Amino acid sequence: MGMKRNAFENIRSWFEMGCLKPLWIHGAPETGKTYLAIEFAKEFFEGRIYINFSENAVMRTKAEEYFSKKSDITGFVSYAYGIPEEYLKGQVLILDGFDDTEKLKELIPGSAAESRKNPLILISCFYDPAKYPSVFDPVAIYPMTFDEYLVACGKEWYVEVIRGHFQEMKKIPGIIHSELKGLFDTYLETGGFPRVIQESMNITLNEGLLTTLRKIQKVLYDAAGSLPDEETAYKAVKLFESVPMQHLCDNTKFMFTRIRKGVTYEYFKKALEYLTKTNIVYRLNRAKPDDDMNGMTVSDKNFRLFMADHGLLNAFYKSNINRESVYDEEEMEEINPFGKQLLSECFMMHMLALGKTMYYWESGMGSCVDFIEQRDDKLIPYELKLTENGRSKSLNIFIKKYDIDEAYRLTMGNFDSKTGIREIPMYSMFCL
Repeated sequence: MGMKRNAFENIRSWFEMGCLKPLWIHGAPETGKTYLAIEFAKEFFEGRIYINFSENAVMRTKAEEYFSKKSDITGFVSYAYGIPEEYLKGQVLILDGFDDTEKLKELIPGSAAESRKNPLILISCFYDPAKYPSVFDPVAIYPMTFDEYLVACGKEWYVEVIRGHFQEMKKIPGIIHSELKGLFDTYLETGGFPRVIQESMNITLNEGLLTTLRKIQKVLYDAAGSLPDEETAYKAVKLFESVPMQHLCDNTKFMFTRIRKGVTYEYFKKALEYLTKTNIVYRLNRAKPDDDMNGMTVSDKNFRLFMADHGLLNAFYKSNINRESVYDEEEMEEINPFGKQLLSECFMMHMLALGKTMYYWESGMGSCVDFIEQRDDKLIPYELKLTENGRSKSLNIFIKKYDIDEAYRLTMGNFDSKTGIREIPMYSMFCL
């Protein structure tokens, strides 16, 4: 199975620009960061030195001692392995897992920013762009999107079929549409973690696959609680644990009082920042466009949280709720609220993977638009529907209020733009 990732092209661009800055690959655990970096190094460099600090205690100790005194990445590799620096010429240095310790999380990026003699790739979960502006070339890695999933399944030709019909807003032939719906349904259940997708090629959607998803959930759970500050780590775990249950509430706005009565945003603020900067959870803030459309008022304290991958939500759902099917397009949203959240999780991850800035909107009068994108000087609203047809009252209110000329409704139906709103099938969300 080919594990072609879209982010590979971003790394190729870094290489073609001469590796002028250190490359920083970041994302949640189990998203394939290390695999991607090593495969790229094999193809484009004469050689590579790979160090995983989270798995090598000796190397961690050497690094903490060395970088406390010096800021030379190539010098450290030479010292750690006893290799003369001239022998490292032309090799890419890959430093992984340094964010597992607070000390190295500060020392290694600082040293990489100050001095380096070799092409350098950093790999971590944590990334704070505000701390090192313009110093690194960052590449965020997310679970595999549906187009990547199709390639992994050996059905890459479907990707171009979907893209072509998306560009022309032309219906896909019924037989192909039905097959794509089936593939997307399977993708919704498996999620996008590379390890799960690889296993899904060999086993059916049964307890074996769910076991793998639960193992990955445990990895993220441990990552959430890995902070050295025990109090913040405890809060991070509580936040992470609460995300699936928050989705079951009628109001999906994240409420801290559902975790513990009387607590506020400030109580969880530090833990929340850690979870979002490691992409263990994704945050969608509420926003209100200004009346003159020259800006947005974004609320930091009104937001929704999403898990790193919709497959994790599926695993939670199947483990905790007695239903035979996670997703059933025949059921209406009122009696299958979790189906809508599964799609929302999937959509949010896709939009982040595409590099989009997303919000949600509420009118204060009961109207709500699932997602709005701020693209340059325009707003683009998106609405998700479980069924093929349905009214879009809130979406129409938003369009009228802000004079929107581009809007999307994602359904399980085919392409259609007769209503003025561009209706597209769920499986085409990677085209947006």
